[in-house]
Amino acid sequence: AYVESFTPDSSDELLKEFPTDASVDVRQQFLDAFTKYKAGKYDQVIDKVKTLPDDKKTVHYKNYFLGLSYLANQQPTDAIPLLQRAQASSSIQLQQKSEWFLALAYVKNQEKEKALPILKRISTDKANPFASLAERVLQKIK
Repeated sequence: AYVESFTPDSSDELLKEFPTDASVDVRQQFLDAFTKYKAGKYDQVIDKVKTLPDDKKTVHYKNYFLGLSYLANQQPTDAIPLLQRAQASSSIQLQQKSEWFLALAYVKNQEKEKALPILKRISTDKANPFASLAERVLQKIK
């Protein structure tokens, strides 16, 4: 489910809505980290993204991307609080992605009781791009 829901194209969409008023330097650092992410260099991504500022414009993107990198690096415990915080974004797309990957982090972390309500909520929201994937994960973990 993780592989099916995270393709480079879907992340490129998220980068397109990255705050345009963020500094050029911060934007470039995110792009550099994203390139490393695509190459599977998750430790380097984590090290790079951790150093980015927690400004109001980009903090939710930072938390999401850092959480996603920890999840891809098989560290779901570290991913969970970051993905929880990323859900506070005003971007619906970022909220949906953060919630979905949070559910997967719970599953990977053997916290099925925390994953189930999130997966049920996602699967019943037909406007959510992860609804069908959430249904499949629910079927597998029940």
